[in-house]
Amino acid sequence: MASLNGTFKGELVTYLGYDGNFNDLLVAYLQDKTSSTATNVVDLWKSFMLSVSYGDAQFNDNVVAYLNSEGYVGHFNDMMAEASTANLFSAAGGGAFCSGTELFCNTGGDTAGWMVGPTGGSISSDGTEWTATVVSSYTGYIEVTTVPGMIYDVELELTSTVASYFYAETYDTSWSPELYIETMNNETGLTGVVSGKFLAFTTTTRILFGDGDSSSFTFKNLKVTAEANWRLGSAVQTANSLDVSSEDINPRCIFIKSDGTTLFFIGGASDSVYEYSLSTAWDLSTATYTGNSLNVTSQEGNPMGLQFSPDGTHMYTIGASGDAIDQYDLSTGWDLSTASYVGTFSTGTQDTSPTALWFKSDGTVVVVSGRTNDRLYQYDLSTAWDITTASYIGVLDVSGDTGQPKGVFVRDDGFLVYLVDGTGSVVYSYYMEQPWQLSSAVSIGTTLTLDAAYTDYWGILAKPDGTKLFVGSQTGATIISYTINS
Repeated sequence: MASLNGTFKGELVTYLGYDGNFNDLLVAYLQDKTSSTATNVVDLWKSFMLSVSYGDAQFNDNVVAYLNSEGYVGHFNDMMAEASTANLFSAAGGGAFCSGTELFCNTGGDTAGWMVGPTGGSISSDGTEWTATVVSSYTGYIEVTTVPGMIYDVELELTSTVASYFYAETYDTSWSPELYIETMNNETGLTGVVSGKFLAFTTTTRILFGDGDSSSFTFKNLKVTAEANWRLGSAVQTANSLDVSSEDINPRCIFIKSDGTTLFFIGGASDSVYEYSLSTAWDLSTATYTGNSLNVTSQEGNPMGLQFSPDGTHMYTIGASGDAIDQYDLSTGWDLSTASYVGTFSTGTQDTSPTALWFKSDGTVVVVSGRTNDRLYQYDLSTAWDITTASYIGVLDVSGDTGQPKGVFVRDDGFLVYLVDGTGSVVYSYYMEQPWQLSSAVSIGTTLTLDAAYTDYWGILAKPDGTKLFVGSQTGATIISYTINS
């Protein structure tokens, strides 16, 4: 086929809407993975598409069928022969460090993909590592094709100590908006492996490195990878659900033990916490009520939120009657019969109708949703897991998304937040530019519209690896589950 590489790339632009940089990346990937003896374009295509988080398996099957109908599978070797290796995403010198799934991966063996920084800074290579020449704090930069609203991981190894402070920033092609790659920002005396995350705003992201005192430094083993899982846009509802109306007709927030074998929910009709056992982890269809419950009416007459510590020895509720977080300690972890009331912390100064809460796994931060002012609030605890030591820290205004913020979930690394809109049956997502600093959060722009068969959604929780999502409907007295594709 004449000029198959160009035709292939052009057809992808027309059929899928992807740009030339994405298609360069695809062609380079296929070329890198193809041997002269065995080529399976179907498996290669699907592996690539899933690795960079473009579409699900059925989508990729459809694309492969299209390519096959156009004769590209039959002429795959022609395409490989004509594919250009000169692109921004070269993995030259990659070796064992590079897995083939990254948007950018290079051990430092060449300067493919590097561009001169905005103030003249640049990157050079001696064949094993890079030297960053700093001009007015900036060095060189790379461009990667990204999906707006997706989170990406960046990792590199500093082979010299950065004297002042090392930082990494992302921009679009017009050098805005600026976004620091957190944990790689303003860190002094860094050396060795450093990593961080960034949220993409546009289809092309520039990643720029720098040094605060304009000193040159060396580094190697840089890779940029799309984060797996956690993407609301790929969530698919499963057939598994759990009707809890026999225990309470108004279930609110839910909590699932980290191994997926025990589920708790708090009921608004009975003011009680109920326990279910799952014989198959994370599978709602295998859930059975254990008969264990705990009434919390003495502390809260309108309970809404619920959470436990990772070891099950601390339990927290929140509600609109007392406008407070109430703490219970369990002498035997996860055993409701051993719970005793410990203390309380009022959220009334910030919001008189708190609806949910979520703790950091070390017990030092709690995030509360409130519908009086349509805000999320952050409180820090000076003594871990002791709610009486909490103090108000910051706020995130979510009124632009919802007038009924209810269930809230925060990923344990502190970067990602899910929030349930109780009236619109939508889950919103936010990204904290500084982990566990709620005031730094920005909207990701990706949402999940929940099953219209249910209403008044409340609780939300994600499996620790981001592959499953659980939400509860108060009026439907049902908990439903979603799978999230990688």
